[in-house]
Amino acid sequence: MSPELVTRGPVTCVNVSGMGEPGGAEHLAAIRALYAVAAGMGGPAGPLEGLWWVEDERPALEVPRGLWRWHLLLPLAGEPQPGLLERVRERARPSGAAVDRGRAATG
Repeated sequence: MSPELVTRGPVTCVNVSGMGEPGGAEHLAAIRALYAVAAGMGGPAGPLEGLWWVEDERPALEVPRGLWRWHLLLPLAGEPQPGLLERVRERARPSGAAVDRGRAATG
C-alpha cells in the first residue's frame, strides 16, 4: 500500500485559542465549549485538532506548561446556516461551557 495525497474542499471548524497547561482548567473549558457548540450544529465531523506553541526564547519543553499557547479546531459536517452559531451559543450557555469563545471558520 502506498500513501496518496487527497485534496478536499473547504472545511468549516469551530475553533478557540487560549493559553494554559494541556488538560488544565482553561484547556478543558475550551474543549467542552467546542463540543457543546458542535453538538448544536449537527455534531463534529472529525477529530479535535490542536496546535501548540510558546512565545519565549527557551525551548518549548523548558517553558512552564501554564504559559503554553494553543489553538483548537473541531471540524463540522458542513457550513452552518447564517445565524446558527449565535442560536447554538444561546441554547448552550446554561450548560456552563464557555461557548462564547468558540468561533466558526471555513478554510
